[in-house]
Amino acid sequence: MDLKLEIAQPWVVVHLSGRIDSFNYDDITAKIQTLIRMGKINFAIDLTQVTYLGLPTLRFLYSTAGKLEQKKGSMVLVVTHERIKKSIALVNQPVRFQLAADRSYLTSEPTRMSP
Repeated sequence: MDLKLEIAQPWVVVHLSGRIDSFNYDDITAKIQTLIRMGKINFAIDLTQVTYLGLPTLRFLYSTAGKLEQKKGSMVLVVTHERIKKSIALVNQPVRFQLAADRSYLTSEPTRMSP
């Protein structure tokens, strides 16, 4: 697993790659939680290079997206692998994060999900 951060105002882009499972869950969640404590509320999670995304991480992202909504923020997941899209669709009920196929979302202002 590799994690890189990029600031593309107003977005914080979290690039993840490799296998995301219980062995690296704590590292990922700690970094994202630290960014939220620093006041960051708009996240783009780039999963285009992820080969496996475990359920605990999906649940964390879903829960975090709900917290960001409460703070008037948003979360976008950038994903191209169909298998990962299907896993996300199972967790994303009700819809809390948006899916994107590429980085074109970075050129627009974040949008909050409707209740």
